[in-house]
Amino acid sequence: MDMLRRIADGRDVSASKPADYHVVGARTSVKDAAERRWGYLKGAWRALRDSVGDGGDPAGLAIENWLLPLFDELGFGRLPALHDGIRSELSFAGDTFEMDMDREPLGDVDMGKYKSLNTVTKIIPDALLEWNVGSAERGPYGHVYGWQITAVSSDASEVTNYCDWTNAPEKARPHFPIVPRSMMEKSVENLAAIVARTSDRPG
Repeated sequence: MDMLRRIADGRDVSASKPADYHVVGARTSVKDAAERRWGYLKGAWRALRDSVGDGGDPAGLAIENWLLPLFDELGFGRLPALHDGIRSELSFAGDTFEMDMDREPLGDVDMGKYKSLNTVTKIIPDALLEWNVGSAERGPYGHVYGWQITAVSSDASEVTNYCDWTNAPEKARPHFPIVPRSMMEKSVENLAAIVARTSDRPG
């Protein structure tokens, strides 16, 4: 009863705020964060179980694919926060992140190097990440970029890197896509090379 009175009176109560559980952001509740992390851990456990079957774990997959993700979600071995106490993690539509941009290679407008403020518009863990592009001063411009990943087999996925300028200002649409298709295809190739290097590592 004493704790309920303290909450009702608006007094500070230990372990009663999202920040007490390393949950940061006005849009994120402890319940939402817990459900997301529990869903991720259940998926990691199912993947490990499917990989090792009933024959034990001679390759030691449990350490990399279960124990380390579990400890990370529980906060053991937590690395120092990077930006003003906020962990660099995108979880929900509405989350924002900055990108260092360089317009010089495109040679279309004299913008040089600048920062964009991007807002996540769609996110599905392990399947889709889409964001709009804008700035803190002017807000989003209207177009979005995205990465979509579709599993086609147990060890292969189809990856799509896209740009949708349907909601960009009408006068600007003839200039899209701003990033040429060849550059976006190169981004997919770079991602494939990173995945290949990771997969080839021993152990």
